[in-house]
Amino acid sequence: TVKKDGRLRSTDCSNFRLRFLKKETIFSFFFEPPSDYRQGEYLCEVVLLNDQGKRDYKMTAQAIRLANKSMPENQRILLESHFYINTAGERTQGLATSVTTLMNIWLKFQIQISENIGTLTNTRIEYQSFSNFEKEGFSSFIEKGILFASEHIARFYGMYRTIVQSEVLRGEELYNGFCQRIEESIESSGLALLICKAVNAFRIFYKKELGHTEEALLNESWNFLNNTLPAFPVSGETNRDSIRKAFNTPFYPNVLIATSVLQEGVDLHYQCAEVIHYGIAWTQGDNEQRVGRVDRMFGKMEYDLAHKSNATLPIHYPYLKNTIDQDQVARFITRKHESEKLLDRLRNVEFNNEINFREETSNDVWSKYLNKPGKYTFESDPFPVDYGFDFANISTPRLKKVEMIDQVEGFLTPLLNSIHEHYKHEFVLLEKQSQHSEDKRLFAIRHVRLNMRHQPIIGEFGYSEEGFHFLQRPVFYIRILTPLAKTARNLDSINRFKLLKEAYRDNPLLKICLDRHGKDVMKYYVSADLPLFILEDGKYNLSHEEVIDVINSVIEFSDELEQIISNKDIPNDSVISSATRGTKTDHKLFLAANRNITVEDNWTVTQSGRFVYQEIAERFQSYDDLYTFNHNNLYLRKILENRVTKKQVGIYRNDALKQECNLLEKLLTASID
Repeated sequence: TVKKDGRLRSTDCSNFRLRFLKKETIFSFFFEPPSDYRQGEYLCEVVLLNDQGKRDYKMTAQAIRLANKSMPENQRILLESHFYINTAGERTQGLATSVTTLMNIWLKFQIQISENIGTLTNTRIEYQSFSNFEKEGFSSFIEKGILFASEHIARFYGMYRTIVQSEVLRGEELYNGFCQRIEESIESSGLALLICKAVNAFRIFYKKELGHTEEALLNESWNFLNNTLPAFPVSGETNRDSIRKAFNTPFYPNVLIATSVLQEGVDLHYQCAEVIHYGIAWTQGDNEQRVGRVDRMFGKMEYDLAHKSNATLPIHYPYLKNTIDQDQVARFITRKHESEKLLDRLRNVEFNNEINFREETSNDVWSKYLNKPGKYTFESDPFPVDYGFDFANISTPRLKKVEMIDQVEGFLTPLLNSIHEHYKHEFVLLEKQSQHSEDKRLFAIRHVRLNMRHQPIIGEFGYSEEGFHFLQRPVFYIRILTPLAKTARNLDSINRFKLLKEAYRDNPLLKICLDRHGKDVMKYYVSADLPLFILEDGKYNLSHEEVIDVINSVIEFSDELEQIISNKDIPNDSVISSATRGTKTDHKLFLAANRNITVEDNWTVTQSGRFVYQEIAERFQSYDDLYTFNHNNLYLRKILENRVTKKQVGIYRNDALKQECNLLEKLLTASID
């Protein structure tokens, strides 16, 4: 698209692209996700008007998606805060027919090319596995990519001009005619496969390259795809970050021509699987660095190998025949092969500093080192590891921490039985995905209060490095947490409600937490941390009453806080799946009763008398900083009182063991900034 100066600043082509971007045109429907986030088209009984009284088709599409009754309430809350929908505004007559979108067409069209059946079928399944937030983000992603960074905008314009020159169509009829042309050519034009590439790359790209959560996708502008070219030069003066991100998408640029500025420390592998050295690197290490920008995990090469076992990574060394270029390439390839052979054999590379001006490397010698895979070629390791010989005298020590974790099933039995006994059918033991899974969730409670509000509880279990350091024994932790249905109202509203503020101040185990990388409703949550270890007499440090009191405190406080900040309710099903597993436990084993131990004088008793705590005053911090600290730190919490930040540790008073008090006191003093 060419932007001109003066009277003809805008071209007909650039005006056509604006049709997709202006909310007042029906073409703004084109890149929207399906109306039900599955395959549904848009049934527009009415069209919403914006503040200027004009039709707003994009706002209408968003309102239709929010009206989907199957959408979880927590997702609806977040989408409402992202969309701007003028619900109080006027409405006008709807559209005569249902409105289709690009994703509707891509999901439903009949595949004609046999080679594409497997790719398109699997990719359609992958797209349907996207969450609603991911589908919102993906629609914005392909809108920006296709309109600003692909050849398809030119194809779209050609279709549009063909329609308007042959027929007198406007508005809805013009849009429907355009979508029909798209459906007829979506496979033959390559658009269907481009969407496949975008779908398959999307999750890895936004998580690895952008570092986004699903919720953060709603605010991503994808502006790095603006003003890109099919081939882009990169030097020291180029905005490398923006171009690098664009290159890692299926959109423009398709070719990156770079100096050594991209030789190290950047990722270029998400969509690239070919390297051309237009100049020889000075050293073998530099050469490997160049190739390493592309030959990396989670990239296109890994994807290609997963779907085609004989996929290769082409690496080219172009040169001018019978010139110094050929001599440089020949020497480099020969030396590279020789040094790799010696390194694989763990032998030193012999070299000297003399320059031999008469040395020649014939074409027959160095060209044989170049790999030329054939159709049935199988490349094997020329120097395989002999484990019986190479590792004969090497043993791998086992870590005590791992051994203790293997034994932990036994001493969790009393804890799980006590919780199960109290909460009955609401208790759920969560299924662990794999033996080495990093998911710390151990159990859940699908709790419904007397007021019929849901309060889903998750119990996380993990190993406490700090506990082992201070007590010199294996220490684990139990984190009891529940999500908060938060809307526009800030969580610092707690300070405006006296009773709720006093409840939070009176229980030093309660923590309002912020996980800045959290997903959906788990971004803000309330939690309480409990240390778990075995005493010298073989008993457990936690008592039955202690655990139940802490869980109930989390439930009661969170429910009251939710009603104040949002009056929303998070259903149990939106947080806790139905996956459970049986337990091989002795149901006669439970946690012991309270031991009513006297706490030392340096601990302060709360107003209710249920807890004791210690605290240290610190500099003022924002609420989000306090809540982030609470998320990142076990047993410690920060609160704000009279513009003074206080860092606290607390414990259940009626079962405050000396070992627990020592652990928490050391954690508090060790964390002084």
